[in-house]
Amino acid sequence: MPTEELDTTEALPTRAAHAGSLKKGTIGVFGAAVMAIALITPLTTLSSNMAESLILGVGPATVVVTLLVTLLLTFFAAGYSALGRVVVDSGAYAAYAAYGLGHKVGSAVGVAAVLGYNLATVAFIGIGGYFLDNTIKPHGLDLPWWIYSLAILALVAVLGVLGVNIASRFNTIICGLQFVMLAIFFLAVLFKSPSNFKLDVFSFSGVSGGAFGLTVVFVLLALAGFESSSAYGEEVRDPHRTIPRATYVTLLLLSGIFVVGTWVVVAASHGDPRAVAGGDPGDLVPALFGSYLGEWTSTATNFIIAVTIIGAALAFHNLSTRYMYSSSRSGILFSALSRTHPRYKTPHVAVMAQVLITLVFLLPFVLTGSSPMTDLLPAIAGYNALNMITKMGSTSASTIVATSKGKLTGSKYSTIYAPLLAIVGFIATGVLIVLHYKEITGTEALWVNAMPLMIVACALFGALKQWQIDRDVFAQRRVVESP
Repeated sequence: MPTEELDTTEALPTRAAHAGSLKKGTIGVFGAAVMAIALITPLTTLSSNMAESLILGVGPATVVVTLLVTLLLTFFAAGYSALGRVVVDSGAYAAYAAYGLGHKVGSAVGVAAVLGYNLATVAFIGIGGYFLDNTIKPHGLDLPWWIYSLAILALVAVLGVLGVNIASRFNTIICGLQFVMLAIFFLAVLFKSPSNFKLDVFSFSGVSGGAFGLTVVFVLLALAGFESSSAYGEEVRDPHRTIPRATYVTLLLLSGIFVVGTWVVVAASHGDPRAVAGGDPGDLVPALFGSYLGEWTSTATNFIIAVTIIGAALAFHNLSTRYMYSSSRSGILFSALSRTHPRYKTPHVAVMAQVLITLVFLLPFVLTGSSPMTDLLPAIAGYNALNMITKMGSTSASTIVATSKGKLTGSKYSTIYAPLLAIVGFIATGVLIVLHYKEITGTEALWVNAMPLMIVACALFGALKQWQIDRDVFAQRRVVESP
C-alpha cells in the first residue's frame, strides 16, 4: 500500500508519548467569549485600527464597511461553527483544516498559526510596556519601556501556568474597564451632540477604490481573533455547543461595538475626524475623550489602554501555548511542549517556551533602541493579516470538502454556501492586503515586507514534517503486517 493511501482526513491525532491533558470543564460560553474579546481589546482597537480607517481610509463610511466585513466573517463563522460541533482541539485551525483537507494541510496551517500567535504575543508585550511607560513617565518615574514589558511578561507567564480560568477572570475585569470607559464616552457624545448622529455613515457615497481596500484591511484586522475561543475547546464545558455559541457572541458583540463606536467617534468629531486628529490617527480618540469628558481622562484612558493591551498579550500568550501544545502532541514540534502541569493541567513547558521566544524577539529592539510601536508592531501586523486570511480560507475549504466526503452534516448554507462565499471574500481581501501591504506596515524596509514568506516557510515545514510522520507510520505498519 503506498503512503498516499494512509487515512489523513481526520483531525490531527496524538502522537507524543508523554503528552499531558488540559483541565476539562474550566470555563463556559462567557469565559470563552471573554478571552476572545480580550484578544481584540475594543478600546485600543477603536483608538487604532478604526481611527486609522477614519483618517487614512474611507472616513465616516468606515461604519458601513464594518458591516460588510462582519457579513463576510458571518459566512466564515457558519462553516467554522459547523466544524466546531464535531472537532475539538486546542490547535483549532490546524485540526479544522486537517478534518477535511488532511493532516499535511492541517500541520501546515498549525505551524503558521504557532508563529503568528507567538509574534502577536511579542508585539502586545512590547507595546504594553510602551503604553505603561507613557502613562507613568509624566508622573515622575522615567524607566525604559522594556522594564515594563518584562513585568508584563512575568505576569502573563504566571497566569499562563495557573490556567485559563484565572486568565479569564483577569480579562473579565479588563473587559469591564473598557466597556465602562466606552459607555461613558458614548453617552457623553449622545447627550451633548445628539444632532451629530447622521445616517450618511451607512452610505457608500464616500467609498473609493484604494481607500476602500485599506479600510477593509483595517477592519478585518480589528475583528481578527473573534473565533479564538475554539482554542479552549478542550478546557470548556460542553465544547460542541459552547464554542459555536461563543464564536457568534464574540463576533456580533465586537462588530456592534465597532459599528456604534465608530459612529460615535464620527459624531463627536462633527463628521470630520481628520480635522480633529490633525493627521495623526493615534490622537483622535484621546482628543475626543478629553473634549467630552475633561482633560483628566487622558491619564486614565492611557492607563486603561495599557491594561487592555496586557489583557490582549495574555490572550495571545494562551493561544500560542495551546497551538504549541497541539502541534507537539501531534508530533510536529518538540514533544516536551505537550507536557502539562501536574496540578494546574496547563501546558507549562509551552508557557516557558513562549516566554523565551518573547525575550529573543524583543532583545534586538532593546539593544538598538527601537520603538515597539513604530518598528515592532507594524511588521507583525502585516504578517498576521495574511496569516489570518490563510487560516480562515483553509478552514472554509475544509468545511466544504468534509461535507462532500460525508464527514460533516448540517444545512447546505452552513456547510457549503457560506464557506464558499467566505473563500471568495478572503481571496478578494488577500489581494487587497497585498496591494496595500506597505501601507499596513508603514515602512519600505525589505525585511519587513518580505515577512509573509515566513507563512510559506512554516507551511512547508509543517507539511514536510507530517509527510515524514506518515512515512514512518506506513513503515511501521509494513513491519507489523509482514509475515
